[in-house]
Order: sequence, then C-alpha cells, then structure tokens
Amino acid sequence: MDTFDSSELAFNRTYFAKKYSRTLKIPADAHIPTFSSSEVPQSSGCFNFSKNNLGFENRFILWRSDGPNLYLDEYSTDHDLQSSSLCINFNRANIIPGVKMFSHCGMLILIIPTQAAIHRIMVRLARDDVNSGHKSILAYFPRDEDLSLHWDCRHLTTPGTAIKAEINMTSAGHAFISMVMSDNQLLLVECPFKIGPEPLKETMLQESRRLTILWKTNDERNGVVDVASAYVEDDLL
Repeated sequence: MDTFDSSELAFNRTYFAKKYSRTLKIPADAHIPTFSSSEVPQSSGCFNFSKNNLGFENRFILWRSDGPNLYLDEYSTDHDLQSSSLCINFNRANIIPGVKMFSHCGMLILIIPTQAAIHRIMVRLARDDVNSGHKSILAYFPRDEDLSLHWDCRHLTTPGTAIKAEINMTSAGHAFISMVMSDNQLLLVECPFKIGPEPLKETMLQESRRLTILWKTNDERNGVVDVASAYVEDDLL
C-alpha cells in the first residue's frame, strides 16, 4: 500500500516580486468612460499547466490585480526562471475580480475583465525555446510595439459597470464570461476563440423570470451579488 506525505517547497523570494522590471501598457479607448475614482477590491489567482502541456508540468503562475495593474509571477519547482515577473497596466481602467488563464491549441490565453471591457492576451507556448534557457513564459508576452498581434479588446455594449466576473472556456476555446453589474444584474458575454469585428454576444440573465423567482426573498430584494459557473458536457452551469 502506497502512503503519501505532505511537503513544502520554499522559493527564493516571496510570492510576488518587490519590483517589476517590465511593464506592458494596454492603451485606453477614449470613448469609454473612466472609473479611476471607483473603489475596486484587489484580487488574486493562480494557474498551473496540465499534464498535457509537456515541459510545463512543474510551472505555475500567480497573479494579483490592484486597480489598473495586473502583476504576474511565474515559478518552477525544478529550477529558477529568467524574466519571471511582469506588470500589465490598463490605462484609465480598473481590473475587476475574475481574471482567468487557460491553455488552448498550444497557446496561453489570459482573459482580463475590467469595469467596461474584456481584454484577451494570447501567447504561443514554445516549449523548446522556453525550456532550453529556463525562461519564464512571461518573457514571451508581447512588447508594446507588437501588442496588436497578441491582444484584443471588446467593450461592453450593455449599459452599466461590471464589478465581478467568472470565466469558463470550452474545449473549442469559446469563452463564457458571467459578469455581475453594479446594479446587481447578471450579464453573460460570449467570446469565441476567433473574434470578428462584430460585438460580442451579450445576454442579461437577471431579466429571466426563472432567475427572478430563484433569488426572490421576503423583502423583495433579488439582486445578484456573486457568481460562479462551470462548463460540463457542453452545458454552462
């Protein structure tokens, strides 16, 4: 009979870098109102590669959002990584809780929801290049001059301000973003892997009679305050 014991791994710095030597700046869109004065809670999360991502099994990425900045740090349980920290700055925008990272078709996909838009950054996973020099995947994120080749952004057409998001992705790379709005409505945004020039499909779920009955209470308050979702056998739950 096999037995298992817990173990702890100590890294050569704290979870997040003290200083970030590189900052990737995401441009703002002039016609989108700014929310710089709004208070948005900090959030954090992590991503680790599956066994299908050969060469990346023992790596993981931590991130932390603070206002317009998203801080990312990558670690490996095998060796120290080079260029393993990155700050992404979203000019005149605040990142809301709900940042997610996925791997699909040999690419690392980072989806960042803000109060008025959805940003997506895609980086190709070059296993041989990354492993040969113990380089961090974050080192392959685009430079400012190449940003348009790896980044796209879609602004919400539904009026209101998003305060929280939950993101899931299908095996075909189709992303579903459930967003809680400041007026306690629930908005579902669909983002296909290949995005065209047309706006993303947006559906206000809270307008559904079934959801209204589900959340209705004795004091008649039925607003949405949080959201969680799962994608199971082609069904979004």
